[in-house]
Amino acid sequence: MRDVGRWVMRRVRLYRPDGNALRRRTDRIESFVVLVCGLLFTGSLALAFATGGALYRAGVAAERSGHWVAARVLRDAPAPRTSVDSVRAELRTPVSWTDVRGRTMIAEAPVFLGTRAGSTVRVWLDAKGRPGGTRPDRAMTVARAMAGATGTVTVTGGLLLGCFALVRRSLDRRRYAAWDVAWLAAGKPRGANPETT
Repeated sequence: MRDVGRWVMRRVRLYRPDGNALRRRTDRIESFVVLVCGLLFTGSLALAFATGGALYRAGVAAERSGHWVAARVLRDAPAPRTSVDSVRAELRTPVSWTDVRGRTMIAEAPVFLGTRAGSTVRVWLDAKGRPGGTRPDRAMTVARAMAGATGTVTVTGGLLLGCFALVRRSLDRRRYAAWDVAWLAAGKPRGANPETT
């Protein structure tokens, strides 16, 4: 933990504006880019909260918008090929139900393997009246919201780090070119040992 603190303090000293006459123009540009990237990353946290909040609200709306209906299975679902009781795979099979207007609706809905024609099953209908799998639950809603917020921060942070790396590479090229010019002006080849020349 102390090493992380030292690293952070070195970065702060490196990039802070201190009026040091030895700082080159490229150093000041790099400090400015670090400041802009830091501010943009801080702004991405607000974007992450907004994304997570929007996903959460959409999930809660999906939870509340649908409803269960009792549907009759129209065709036998294939029997499971294994005798493992813990496996309850689902397969989309035609079912029928009566909607709120009294109309008979037919669509494919997920039913367990081995369900016989004529059986009554519970089917979750979404807000548009389409049969889905199961009712969205709160844990899935929270997980999607967290994944959306985390993904936003991760993508934004990665893009900002990539941009900073490109700017830093360009600035390093300028620094190396300036050093070459300075060494040549001093009459020494780059990389020469000052003690021996």
